[in-house]
Amino acid sequence: MTIGLTPGGGDSDMISLEGMSGGIPTDIWIDHNELFSSMADCPGAGDTAFDGMIDIKKGADNVTISYNYMHDHHKVSLNGYTDDDSAVRHVTFHHNLFENVGSRTPLQRHGYSHMLNNYLYKVVVSGINVRMGGYSLIEANYFETVLNPVTARDSSAIGYWDLRNNNLATAADVAAGNKFGITWDAGSTGTVNATDWTTTATYPEALGYSYTADPCQCVHDGLRAVAGAGKGLVTLRCK
Repeated sequence: MTIGLTPGGGDSDMISLEGMSGGIPTDIWIDHNELFSSMADCPGAGDTAFDGMIDIKKGADNVTISYNYMHDHHKVSLNGYTDDDSAVRHVTFHHNLFENVGSRTPLQRHGYSHMLNNYLYKVVVSGINVRMGGYSLIEANYFETVLNPVTARDSSAIGYWDLRNNNLATAADVAAGNKFGITWDAGSTGTVNATDWTTTATYPEALGYSYTADPCQCVHDGLRAVAGAGKGLVTLRCK
């Protein structure tokens, strides 16, 4: 599906996965969609003019988000609606194109995420933001022109990341003047940025599925042609 320019306002998530009194959603797959709104800051609303694209809250678990084209939106994906939303989540993002977005690719509180073979391009506030003791396996992604690509900020506790085989490989790749357009800001008190580009904790859980990561350069070169709606559900093929 293509979903864009939704009505806006604080309750206007495009896709909301949320535990309610009727039960907790699990085993969900969101695949080959195009989602967008606008990066305009509306008077009186700022970056809250549109809410989340894909928000996962209150116990929703075992979610896979794949081959989506998510663009021109301030706050992309909230995983855990407050610091106290400690229900364990397992979320996999693979082969998604995040382009010209503000932040939350995703914002993760608690739980576990696997960020595999995604392309993050033109992120203007922050990218993968892991907080409240969460763990993220960040593997074979391509980051280009991103402010704060991997960070822990804006919560009372930080989270942890395991960095494997991304196009950013060393501290030199994220240092001032790097060729990938990576930049940083200090954030609020307690912020930890991945400015040394090293793993802060080994991913502690078995993923529960088998996979082969595509080379990150192939993701850069080929993902745009296969991510999003109207692509016949094709997937990336790398030599």
